[in-house]
Amino acid sequence: MKKFLLLFTIAIFVCSCGVTKYSQTTYFADFRDYTKDGFTITPSSSGFTYKSIGDISIDFKIGKKDGYNNPDAEFGMEHIFVPTYDYITAEMVKKAKSLGANALLNYKVIPIYSASKYGSSIIGYSASGFAVNLINVK
Repeated sequence: MKKFLLLFTIAIFVCSCGVTKYSQTTYFADFRDYTKDGFTITPSSSGFTYKSIGDISIDFKIGKKDGYNNPDAEFGMEHIFVPTYDYITAEMVKKAKSLGANALLNYKVIPIYSASKYGSSIIGYSASGFAVNLINVK
């Protein structure tokens, strides 16, 4: 009887707490289109000879975006834009190129979280990299 009560209590606890379902998400920024054009993106900064241009950091906040419409979105979320890693990378490369860079070293994309009493959620992403001109690039 004690075992039954313990299992019953655990079952009620699990059901009432709204345990989230397991999920797995992969994020991938494809650099191949940029390397074809001679632009280098890497999470490393060693092994290169370069002229420094500067650090770039861009924050991408999830939210309404003018002109954006997602027909597959749930009700009320049609105009909410969630940037993909490819979108973030494209914007970082565009900014680096506008500064005269041919590479982004120490490139990384980090989620920005917001905590509440209900847990934490991703509200955006922060991308950063070291814009440089690589020397002796073939």
